[in-house]
Amino acid sequence: MALRLKGEWLYRQYHVLGLSTYAIAEKIHCDPATIRKNLIKHDIPLRNYVTANEGKRNPFYGRKHSAATKKKMSVNHANVSGENHPQWGKPSPGASERFSGKNNPKWKGGISAVNMLIRGTGKYKQWRRQVYERDLFICQACHKPNSGNLNAHHIYAFASIMAEEKITTVSRAMACLKLWDVENGVTLCTPCHKKKHE
Repeated sequence: MALRLKGEWLYRQYHVLGLSTYAIAEKIHCDPATIRKNLIKHDIPLRNYVTANEGKRNPFYGRKHSAATKKKMSVNHANVSGENHPQWGKPSPGASERFSGKNNPKWKGGISAVNMLIRGTGKYKQWRRQVYERDLFICQACHKPNSGNLNAHHIYAFASIMAEEKITTVSRAMACLKLWDVENGVTLCTPCHKKKHE
């Protein structure tokens, strides 16, 4: 169920009052992505980082660097581009490679691909829909209607069921009754779902 916002109200919040998408989302209890989608839908121009921090919204507004600070900045930034840069010619640290796969502290044995395949099946989508319908499309944690994007949360964790039942293929998942038990699901809005996983 998509949240529909009036263009005039959204324009006033975003451009006239200068609120961020996060501030507007918090105000009406929804996801910032929903605000962004509605801004685009109503052809309201999006601010970039520079325009978002112009004038009085800039944390440095009304302040000036001292002469000593300007001198230090000039010295520190002199001749540090190209070959003079300390990292010139050095390989990138490659954090993405160092912490991928088995090297990642959250590694669970390479089950992510199977998880994603299961979550894309019709049976999973049917389970999720049944959970939403039972809960009347209302977040069961904050009980706010229109509380943004909804998530069907497994009360007993999806990953735990996968591990206990030794599910390594989609066909094994389809046969596992625990995964598809509607009573093991609860409807949560995105912010409440994030809190559950903290």
